[in-house]
Amino acid sequence: MYAYCSNNPVAQTDSEGTIGATIIGAITGGIIGGISSAVNGEGFMPGLIQGVIAGGIAGFAVDFAVYTLGAGTPLAIPVIISFLGGTAGSAVGDVIHSLFTGTKFDIQKTAGHACLTGTLNAVSFGIAGCLAWGSGCIGQSLKEIIATPNVGDIPSTILASQLGVIDTVVRPKIDDRIDNGRNQRNSSNMNSTCNMRGLRMVRMYA
Repeated sequence: MYAYCSNNPVAQTDSEGTIGATIIGAITGGIIGGISSAVNGEGFMPGLIQGVIAGGIAGFAVDFAVYTLGAGTPLAIPVIISFLGGTAGSAVGDVIHSLFTGTKFDIQKTAGHACLTGTLNAVSFGIAGCLAWGSGCIGQSLKEIIATPNVGDIPSTILASQLGVIDTVVRPKIDDRIDNGRNQRNSSNMNSTCNMRGLRMVRMYA
């Protein structure tokens, strides 16, 4: 329950905000995105910019979702907010990546990425909400929640990094599945076309 303060709620507090997911998301997203982009040969900067913006949007959705818990809204509302924020951040990030790298924007892959990130963001909110309840910070203003993270936010930073790595690892698998499906359909269409042409030739010489 007291992971937010290294299991020492007396000596360590987080009076400036429980999670700071907006800031944490932007920082971890930028670092992971930049490294991933550099490894893929696209340069560090495009991934950094994509990650900062996408992570910031997703993180803000989590912060806002935590904030809504204090307003007495049904639990489903903040869950939906965090999911939609994750999908929006992912989609915007893909557009930015396409613009900076000159690669073709693929709406089908973007939709797959968005669903993945939205789901992970909802998980992030679930854990962030638990930390907020444990810290007694439910009911704080949105500004207080987004406040600059301190040592009490280390668990959240670790979580964001882990979810970011999962997102980075799973995305290529989504892309491969989509590409394989397209190749299979193209192969099937080519076979059908060849069969039709063969049938026409048989009829011509029959």
